Amino acid sequence: MMQIVAAIAISSVFTCAHIKFQPFEEDLDDSLQTCSLLSTVLTYWGCALLLASNLDVQNDPDPKVGIFMVMVNVAVLAFALYAMFYDTIPSVIDDYRTKYEKIQRLMEKERAEKGAAQKTAVHLATLESGQELLTTDDNKKSPDAIETSKMLLPVYHEVPGQKRDQEITNDQLITAGDNRKQSEEELQSQFIRKKAAKCIQNLFGQYDLDESGFIGSSDAFFQLCLNICIKLKLKLKVRDLEVLSEKVDLDKAPMNVHKFTQWFTETFEVC
Repeated sequence: MMQIVAAIAISSVFTCAHIKFQPFEEDLDDSLQTCSLLSTVLTYWGCALLLASNLDVQNDPDPKVGIFMVMVNVAVLAFALYAMFYDTIPSVIDDYRTKYEKIQRLMEKERAEKGAAQKTAVHLATLESGQELLTTDDNKKSPDAIETSKMLLPVYHEVPGQKRDQEITNDQLITAGDNRKQSEEELQSQFIRKKAAKCIQNLFGQYDLDESGFIGSSDAFFQLCLNICIKLKLKLKVRDLEVLSEKVDLDKAPMNVHKFTQWFTETFEVC
């Protein structure tokens, strides 16, 4: 009996700690872990009831206790299946679909760049072959034919300080690569900004103790910032976070979720 009591005490402590700190990034994961820990505590309580009934020889164990224990554990399994089919699997599919679309866009850009480079190479080869034919046939053609051949060939217009077509095309390819890199950085920035906004939206209500829509307590403000930094995996010292939090005067200007999101993204440069 003492072992069951000790198990109830230990599991209760872990359950309260989890409910207080909510360590997972996704709220659904926190909820699933909470249900699992609660089912453990309730199962131990059922065991305690069964053992207590066994101590009394005159009374048989109540079958309702066993049914209750089974229902508690089955409920956790049902919630886990719900989380898997309605959140985990769709999230994995969306991630792979996004990666596939990104790869397709990069392949299309690469094909377009290769096509432009090939066209430039063919153009230059045509010019070189035309110049060679014109040079070898100068003695065979009449002056009028030579002039006509020169008129039919594309002509370079030499400008001091300007590169030829091939070099200009290489610069254009480099610029296209820079634009692609900049586009990827913008997509990454948008992803981080959306993730930060979603995290703030999910956690803000937990620290709005009076449900007024504003954070007016310095302690709640610091705890909210700390929790968000942990979930976003920001590399920041606790002392630096305390200094930044102390600079905010919440007595004069309490923050709602919109102002807090703006302050957090600008202060910690998560965008």
